[in-house]
Amino acid sequence: MGLATFLWHYSPSQALCILALVLFGLSALWHILQVIKFRQKFFIPFVLGTIFQVIGYIGRLGCIHDLDSLNYYMVQSLFVLLAPIFYAVSIYSLLGKIVQYVGAEDQSPIRPTRITCIFVIGDIISFLMQSTGGGMMASSTDKADLGSNIILIGLVIQLIFFFFFIFLTIVFHRRTRDWGVKESEGDWKRLLKVLEISSVLIFVRSIYRVAEYAQGFSGYLISHEIYLYVFDALMMLAVQLLFNLVHPGTVFYEGKKETKDIEMAKVYKTKSKYTTRQ
Repeated sequence: MGLATFLWHYSPSQALCILALVLFGLSALWHILQVIKFRQKFFIPFVLGTIFQVIGYIGRLGCIHDLDSLNYYMVQSLFVLLAPIFYAVSIYSLLGKIVQYVGAEDQSPIRPTRITCIFVIGDIISFLMQSTGGGMMASSTDKADLGSNIILIGLVIQLIFFFFFIFLTIVFHRRTRDWGVKESEGDWKRLLKVLEISSVLIFVRSIYRVAEYAQGFSGYLISHEIYLYVFDALMMLAVQLLFNLVHPGTVFYEGKKETKDIEMAKVYKTKSKYTTRQ
């Protein structure tokens, strides 16, 4: 069977691939329409991530019809692998925007203007290493192991940065809760919860990917297709759908300015009460 015996340890499911392609495609289309409607430029990288997923599963569908194709294999492997990096760029920016929106800059361990900069640097390093490793794997089967190891290092870097981002988010959430912000009402609270849930899902997915590449091409995880769909496809689809349902544009677009002013009045009122008690 030639190259297929090296690339695949199972016969990929066409039904699961088509299902994933349709669901990711519908979510991506929804995100494209939302980013056009709400004009939230910081969320464009997230939309690119959704498009990467679609391209990845198109490549996987091509693999099913030609298991010997290295090109199809690399498309499905790299685009699905790299998509969450683009999610992360927008998610990092989102936390900074929430901090500024609430007016709680002094409650964030890192200034909102620096959050995106610091964590995107980690994303760029991770992206370069993963894409470089993928390029080496595509150029020659002799370099497959080296390329896989470089991807693994990139994934570990991504995992470390995301761990600290989750920690930063939790610290901010706890401080604002004690501060009295929890007493106010607003869509931004749901958005913060979606950010936290999505971050955990991406973090778990990253752990799976690190374990997969650490085991190598003959490892248990890469040899069983179900893990790809459970720990990658399902979790990343959940991230996309969560932001479809609770989109940042519903909070930050210009039409909400008046609502925000009312919201901030409540927030500062509760802050004053809390400060007085101290």
